[in-house]
Amino acid sequence: ELKINYEEVPSPLPPFDLRAIAGDGEVTLSWPYSVDDSVGGYYIFYGEHPGEYLGRTAAEGASPIDAGSVTSVTLTGLTNGKIYYFAVSSYSRFDGRIMGDLSREVFARPNRR
Repeated sequence: ELKINYEEVPSPLPPFDLRAIAGDGEVTLSWPYSVDDSVGGYYIFYGEHPGEYLGRTAAEGASPIDAGSVTSVTLTGLTNGKIYYFAVSSYSRFDGRIMGDLSREVFARPNRR
């Protein structure tokens, strides 16, 4: 007989209160630290359509972007006048492959000031 004890690592909670501020060819995203102490970092998802995070134009890389443990990131290389949609997910400090739910979606339109 073989017995396996398995303890599931819970998915971390998403960050709350995601904010997006547009600049010239860029968008700065910020959020408070997650209330979940199992969070190891954050993934940033972005795209050009609501709920579709297939972005590839940011200089920081294609969606999703591993932001590490910071709570503010500026995505550069975005097209002025185009609306971008964003969401952030937490990942586990125990295993970076364990990702929680997405935050609420926000959007911003980069523009020259």
